[in-house]
Amino acid sequence: MSTNAFDLSEMARIVGMSATKAKNWTSGRPFKLAASIMQASGRGKSNIYSLNDLYLMAVAEEFSRAGLAAKAIGRLLEALQKGFPNGIAEVSKLTVWREQHESQGQRLKFHVLSDRDRPGSKSAQVWHQLDVKGLVKRLEKAIELVREGKV
Repeated sequence: MSTNAFDLSEMARIVGMSATKAKNWTSGRPFKLAASIMQASGRGKSNIYSLNDLYLMAVAEEFSRAGLAAKAIGRLLEALQKGFPNGIAEVSKLTVWREQHESQGQRLKFHVLSDRDRPGSKSAQVWHQLDVKGLVKRLEKAIELVREGKV
């Protein structure tokens, strides 16, 4: 397999998450991270994920570890894919937040800025900053270890 192409089990090992969780997150339970390189078509076929898919899965896992609910992680991934159509690896850090004054029952929207220390709004209710450069470095090392059969 190409150095920038991953099957599901390889992606889970690289990110450091359970295969079950990765399978759920790629099959629509409760959100879907679709394979960018190749969607499986038929029994016995595997989805093939890109390097950016791997980065998004790692971001999802980071936010899961930080306590964000799975449905909210799905909305965050949508915001990242829309805000960074060429991928997130080129930014050094992401600042993610939700507004404090969004009405009850309204779908909470994530706002994302790159390379900022604070949210772009004074009414940010919940915000989190992610060191993307550090995450990418960690994943590059993990890719090597998995490809060498050491993980």
